[in-house]
Amino acid sequence: MKKILFFDLETTGLDPKKNGIVHIAAIAIIDGELHRFHCKCNILPDDEIEDDALEVTGLTRKDIAGFQSSHNAFQQFIIFMKQHIDPFDRDDKIYPAGYCVEFDMQFLREWFFKHDDKYFGSYFYYRKIDIRSLLHYLEYKGQIQCNDYKLTTVCKSLGVRLNDAHDAMADIEATLEIFKIAEKSLVAMNYEETLEHELWHTEKAGKNEK
Repeated sequence: MKKILFFDLETTGLDPKKNGIVHIAAIAIIDGELHRFHCKCNILPDDEIEDDALEVTGLTRKDIAGFQSSHNAFQQFIIFMKQHIDPFDRDDKIYPAGYCVEFDMQFLREWFFKHDDKYFGSYFYYRKIDIRSLLHYLEYKGQIQCNDYKLTTVCKSLGVRLNDAHDAMADIEATLEIFKIAEKSLVAMNYEETLEHELWHTEKAGKNEK
C-alpha cells in the first residue's frame, strides 16, 4: 500500500541548521483516507529568528515564545507518524510531498537531528514528490500556463482556494488540491498519448493489409 505525506512548514529563516520550525502541518493519505497533523511550536534555544521570516509568517517573537516547546511538538509528530508508519519495517515508508518540498525536507530532517533522532529515514522515502515540478512539466506539455509559480499565483490561476497564505495548514490544503488537478491532467495526457499510439498502430496495420 502506497502512502504519501503532504506537509508544509513555517520557519524562522532559510537555513535549517541555524533557524527553526514554528509551524508544521501535514496530511497523510493512507489507503485513500486523509489523516491531519497540525501544531505550532517554539524554536530550540540555539535557533535564530530572522526578521524577514517574521514578515512572511506574520508572527512576532512574542507569539513564538508562547507556543508549546519544540520538544513537545516533535514528540507529537513522531506519535502521528507511528500511527501510520512502522519505523521497524524497512518496507513501510511514506512518500514526502509538498510545494518546493526539498526546502521543507531539509528543515524536517534537521529537526530530527536537533532532537537527537537519527531515524528520519525510517519513516520517509528519499524519493520525494514536488508539486511545483509537476506543474512545470504540465506547462512544458502545454496543459497549464501561469505568470509565475508562487503558490498564491498558482492557486489563483487554477481556481484553488487559499484561505491564509503562509499558514502551514492552509498552504498544504491548497497544495493537495493543486496536486489533484495536476494528477487528473497527467492521467488524461497519458490516456490521450496511449490512444494516439494505438490509433497510429491500427492505421499502420490497415495499410499493411492492403
